[in-house]
Amino acid sequence: MSDSASSHRSITSHQKRTRTIFPLAHPPPKSAQKLRLNPKLLLQIQQLSPSNRPVAILEVWQPSIFTGRVAKEFPNQPRVRSGDVYVTQSEGYTNLQHARNESEEGDEEGGSGEKDLVGVIGKGGEASEIYASSGRVWEAKNVESGYRFEVKDGDEVRVLEWERKRGSKAKESEMFVLCIADEKGLRRPWIAEMSRVCIEVKGWDRAVRDHLSDWVGRDDEHWDAGFYTLILMFGVYAASQEGWFS
Repeated sequence: MSDSASSHRSITSHQKRTRTIFPLAHPPPKSAQKLRLNPKLLLQIQQLSPSNRPVAILEVWQPSIFTGRVAKEFPNQPRVRSGDVYVTQSEGYTNLQHARNESEEGDEEGGSGEKDLVGVIGKGGEASEIYASSGRVWEAKNVESGYRFEVKDGDEVRVLEWERKRGSKAKESEMFVLCIADEKGLRRPWIAEMSRVCIEVKGWDRAVRDHLSDWVGRDDEHWDAGFYTLILMFGVYAASQEGWFS
């Protein structure tokens, strides 16, 4: 049996990360917002702490006040466009110890209040680009089954896809599942689910981590945080295409 088949079998093995829920919080309607300068907060992604308290993790903005920083932090982005969406980090992921420690250290040092820019979603024509802080650029496409994300390096390619969830218990247009979709179209187990109200990351085992390790582009200590952020940015793209925020 091929190594590919063995890899697919091993995905269902032990050592799988437990699920994590990220509620999607929408800003108040325009009429209820105070007059403010750009940019506009489009969406806030929260995480439930162990005590079920929502903690703001990522914020989604448009247009950018980060123009100068984009060129420095995302050298692969060709230009800043008016339709681009910018993702900033508010707090570290509550279930990752090193992320909590870094957030606490930043608070103790009395940070300047400048938000960490962790991603840019560049709106294009037939395809859009998602720029990760790792330096990787993912191509995002709308496909019949949902939303497809590809990253290439020479002949190597990795593909993840938000697929519409079908079934009697799910509204077809309201639920999606995220899966690895490369290797001749074979599907691996779901990594996450998404609805209008939250993104639920199901977790991953060592085999998934190994399959995507070079493509998330973070060191071992920060890999999980980098993958969480990538999943959530893919969710932001799909939600924007569904018209769930504007």
